[in-house]
Order: sequence, then structure tokens, then C-alpha cells
Amino acid sequence: MQRELYEINEIVVFRADATNNIGTGHLMRCLILADELLKHSYTSIFVVKDLHSDLIQYINTRGFQVILINGEDISIEQDATTTIEFVSGLINKPKWIIVDHYGIDYRWETMLRPHVKGIMVIDDLANRSHNCDILLDQNISHNYKLRYNKFITPGCKLFLGPEYLILKEHFYASRHDIQPRSGAVKQILVFFGGSDPTEETMKVLNCLNKNNFNDVEFNLIVGLSNKNKQVIELKTKQLKNVNFFCQVEHISELILKADFALGAGGITMWERCFLGLPSAVTVVADNQQESVLVAEYHQTIWNMGWHENIISQDYNNIIEKALGLPNVLKRMSEYCLNLIPGSRLDYVINEIVNPIKAD
Repeated sequence: MQRELYEINEIVVFRADATNNIGTGHLMRCLILADELLKHSYTSIFVVKDLHSDLIQYINTRGFQVILINGEDISIEQDATTTIEFVSGLINKPKWIIVDHYGIDYRWETMLRPHVKGIMVIDDLANRSHNCDILLDQNISHNYKLRYNKFITPGCKLFLGPEYLILKEHFYASRHDIQPRSGAVKQILVFFGGSDPTEETMKVLNCLNKNNFNDVEFNLIVGLSNKNKQVIELKTKQLKNVNFFCQVEHISELILKADFALGAGGITMWERCFLGLPSAVTVVADNQQESVLVAEYHQTIWNMGWHENIISQDYNNIIEKALGLPNVLKRMSEYCLNLIPGSRLDYVINEIVNPIKAD
């Protein structure tokens, strides 16, 4: 049955990795693209390292095949060779391979080039060269429209900036007729990414144990890869105004309900911004620092700084600040909606689906 499917459908191969500590966002945005491509009768296959992540099973439950490769530290050339062995065994030559991986660069892509029709790279860093046909970076950063010019080959099509956010379909439906937040803060969303490796959620819970903010409802989200998810769930049950959610499929619904958020940088920051939700942002990874500074410059967030410098009391203080400044939050919400007026991800999907034109 699967063999017949591959004979009928165009094939897209995704190369991305995630552990229970890092990389959740990479796989999640690849899954969103896979869902969109399925609407165009594309079959997506995920090639991932066997890193014993809960997310591997999650990919399967979403209906996509997973090919596991050696999870040990191997060279970029060995990684490419293993991927080529799998790709070469497919009945149809894949139309695209889509790479979302900070450890892969032009060397890997050049080795794969003869075995696929096109290569797309999803990146956030602009720190290495690529041999690809499409490059997408959904972040705003200093000089973001030009910073990839020295890293790409001639003819590569660039999709840069938050107008190309890779968001689930329900985000776009939620965006219609949205209004800036206004009035008192009644609901606060807490979400520090799928794995929350710096344990910011625990810091927030410790804060709420000391000062429960009884007039506020907290919606707290963790991902499947959060190592503390069971402990967090138990702690939330002891707090009457805290709701626990794990691996939420329609997070846009909770973003819409919220008046304020505590969260990390990265894609989740731009998701909140897209739906006009002002937030206090903790930088939990080096690659988030520049985009968080840009979001702060545009007055869409409060930048709490580097995670190692933040304690539970800091979250207490920022919640109290938010409760006391509803007019400021309204202005931040307006700036969020103005910064990202809409999405053009359909341009990227069309570029993938339409035949690649010869030079």
C-alpha cells in the first residue's frame, strides 16, 4: 500500500532532529509544512537521528513515516551518505528534500544534490553556506533581508521575515477580525517551548505557589519532550487557578484567550505576536537573542533577558507589572499586530508545489 502511494504521489523528504531537550521547534515546523503539502498530494517522509525522543512516535501518530538513522555523533559526510542510501531506494526520486538542521550546510546539500530535484533549507542563524534552491528564515533580525547573500548560491529564492511564519492553519483563521487586547488582565498563558530545557515553567510555578494571583487564570502548556511534565502536572493540581495542557494541537485558541503571556523567544514568540498577544520573553538559547532584541525594539514584548539570570521572583514581578499596566499591554498588542500584518506562507508552498524551472 505504501509502495503504491509513493508511486502516485510526489515525495518530500524532511531532514531534522530533536531530543527531549532541544530541537522540538524544528520538527514542529516541518510537520506543519508536511500537513500543507499533503493537501497537494505530497507524501512526506522524515529522516531523523535515533535520539530516543518522544517526538519520533509523535511524528508517526501524525501519519508520517519516520526513517531512523544512527543517533551517534557522525560526520556530516556520513550523515549525507546514510540519507542518500535511503533516498536512492525510493521508487520515485524525491521532488524536494527540506532541511531544518543547524548542523547541516553546503557540504551535505552538495552530496544530496544529484539525488533530489530540489533542496530547501529552513534556517535561523545565517552562519554557514548553503547549496539550496529555497531558503526560509522567518525571523526579524538586524539586516535580515541581506544577511544570507554571502551564504547562498546564485538563483536561490529567499523567503525572509515573519510574513513567512510557519504556522498551523488554525492560526490564520484565528487572525481574522482580531482586535488588540484591552482591559484588565484576566488570563495569562505560560509556555516556554516544547522541551523547556532551562526549566522556566518550574520557576513560574514556584512563583505561583508563593503568590497565587487569585484573580488571574493561568493556562500552562508543556510539550511531550518536557522532562518535568509529570511533576508540573502534579504541581498545577495544587493550584486552583492554574490549568495544565500537554502538547496542545490548537495553541492559537489559548493565545486568543490570553491577555498576557510568559514565554521563550523563538517561533513561539512570533506566534504570540501574530495573534497580538503581549508577552514577557525569556531568552533560553543563544540563537534567540537577536530576534528578542528586535521584538523589544518594536515594543511588542518585555525582554526579561538570559534565563540564567532569572529567578522565580522575577516572574512574580513581571506578572505584577502586567496587572498594573493594562494600557501599556494594549499598545504592545497593537504593535504586535502591526509588526506582522499577515502571512505569505502560501508563496512558499506554491514554490515547492510548482515545477522547478530549468535555468
